[in-house]
Amino acid sequence: MRLLWASDWPHTEMFEAVPEDDDLIALSLSVVPRSDQAAVFADNAKALYFAH
Repeated sequence: MRLLWASDWPHTEMFEAVPEDDDLIALSLSVVPRSDQAAVFADNAKALYFAH
C-alpha cells in the first residue's frame, strides 16, 4: 500500500471545535487494515525521506 499519513497537529487552523487527538488516531486505525498500518504510519515515510 502506498499511502503516507500526515497531520497538521497541533491543529494550525483555528476552528470553534477541534476533535480530540485520540479520537482521530482511533479513526485512522479503524480504517487502515492492521496489515497496512506499519506501512502507512511509519515505513512509507521512512522510505520517502531516508532512502537516499
